Amino acid sequence: LTELCPKAYVFKGRVLDSETRQPVVATLSIQSLDSDSPHISEYSTNHLGEFLSVLPKKAKLALFIESQGYYSKSLVINLLEIAQEAEIYLRPWRIQESEVLSNVFFRTGSPELEPISEIELNRVSNFLLKNPTIRLVIEGHTDDVGNDEKNSLLSLKRAEEVVKYLIKTGINPHRLEAKGYGSNSPLVQNNSEEARQKNRRVTWRVIE
Repeated sequence: LTELCPKAYVFKGRVLDSETRQPVVATLSIQSLDSDSPHISEYSTNHLGEFLSVLPKKAKLALFIESQGYYSKSLVINLLEIAQEAEIYLRPWRIQESEVLSNVFFRTGSPELEPISEIELNRVSNFLLKNPTIRLVIEGHTDDVGNDEKNSLLSLKRAEEVVKYLIKTGINPHRLEAKGYGSNSPLVQNNSEEARQKNRRVTWRVIE
């Protein structure tokens, strides 16, 4: 395929349950992080959890994976770095377990959301609309650079901005809570810029 269309990239793989490693039938949506032409394709896996897509050779794309009973997953695809075949694991959602919102972005040092974050946040809103009894905590995290007190405040304000956006989409405020942890709950050690980038994140957690 790529020989016939040199500006394309074949991306294929499987979606699996993170605990049982069994195939998951899921819906995948791929969107460009270029706001001028955000939507690329949407499709479903087969009964073996397999998918195949021909993508334009853009530097970065956002991949969203959804399946009933699982946390929706979002990834940033860097076509310069990823393998052409991938295994993607979805976690069954349970109370008190967190999932990273990988495609929520903020202006540097600010709680202001980047416009491209709306794609991800609209999916969280749709999840809440489909599951009207669920309540979420939105959690903000930073790396360890700078003042601890400022980091804690920034992480809280970022979580609050996400909550405000979800309320604007029609979600009842009583179903949402914002918390900021600063640098107190890192995913990995803050020993490199790549590690710090992983620790600067927003997560969502089902609380009931």
